[in-house]
Amino acid sequence: MSAWNEFAAAWWQWLAPAAWHATWLGLAAAALERAFARRLAPAYRAALWWLFFACLAAPRIPSPLAVGARELVELDSLEPARSLDATPMLAALWLAGALVCIARLVLGERRGARSLATRSRPAPAALVRELARLRGARCAPRTDSGGATRAASRGAAPRLRLARELASPVLHGLLRPTIYLPERLRHAPREREHALRHELAHVARRDPLRALAVECLCALFWFHPLAWFGARRLALARELACDARVAAELGEHADLYRATLARAALRRVEARALGALGFLGGARIVERLRALERTPRLTRHQHAAFASALFAVGCVTLLPTVDDAQLAQRAFARDVLAAQAAGTRTSCFTLHAAALALRDELPSPSPVPHVRSE
Repeated sequence: MSAWNEFAAAWWQWLAPAAWHATWLGLAAAALERAFARRLAPAYRAALWWLFFACLAAPRIPSPLAVGARELVELDSLEPARSLDATPMLAALWLAGALVCIARLVLGERRGARSLATRSRPAPAALVRELARLRGARCAPRTDSGGATRAASRGAAPRLRLARELASPVLHGLLRPTIYLPERLRHAPREREHALRHELAHVARRDPLRALAVECLCALFWFHPLAWFGARRLALARELACDARVAAELGEHADLYRATLARAALRRVEARALGALGFLGGARIVERLRALERTPRLTRHQHAAFASALFAVGCVTLLPTVDDAQLAQRAFARDVLAAQAAGTRTSCFTLHAAALALRDELPSPSPVPHVRSE
């Protein structure tokens, strides 16, 4: 039981600051995304929420509303039994919820993979050649605005299968992803090309791995509503980024891609693709269509300022800093021990809390010599 109590104490010291700091960062990310919705590129949208999840995984900044250490020490000293009893129960509740979420994630992935495998068949050779042609064109070296030539990221070579009773194309798999196309797209060349370009963009960005990382963090912070909200916003940012890539590849024919999305929305407003990344991706199709109709209007200086602000927030979030509340608790504990040494009467609970706060500074007790009696 003592080992579990120690685990619960360490868990609370990690989880409470993480949830508190990430709450303020998530609210700020939501406000910024809403305020600059028409100007932010998908990469900046994703960066805002990745900072939020980074704060969840590695909290470092002190609380912006840290309460005074005197009240904290007095609360711990006046009610030690309740704090010792509540923390292990809360840790057990959190662990149970995290295990349930992880089990649902694993079982859902296995069930989805099994269902897609049984309802699909290998694609004909002509479609495989079309996929290779599109992937080769995507991975060809490109020249940026500065005249430099860069090779595009290839990613893993995806497999292609045709699936029955599938509303929209989906991408499933981590190390070797598979693109599942509905059977009806076999006879719709333009829509098939758009769908393959979109899924190849997901493969190049390694979106399945990113989605898995976000789902694991959501499983650990299942009680935090902003974690689930941030996961949905990141999913939308992924879809917007892939749409932007396809539109850039099509150039003057990007209007045809928007028409394809509109027709797909008429058939299915929201894809339910067994937990996979789909052509519609579960995101709001109306917002995707609106994003394709406009381009981000940030100037070069605004891009630099926004990137600098994201970098500064990331440094503050991830770099280790000293907890102000812990320093104040140690200072108050020293005052308590000094007052006791001067003759001031102090309760045993307060002395115990002060000794715990300074346990790494107090000298170890000297061993009592053993005297043999004759």
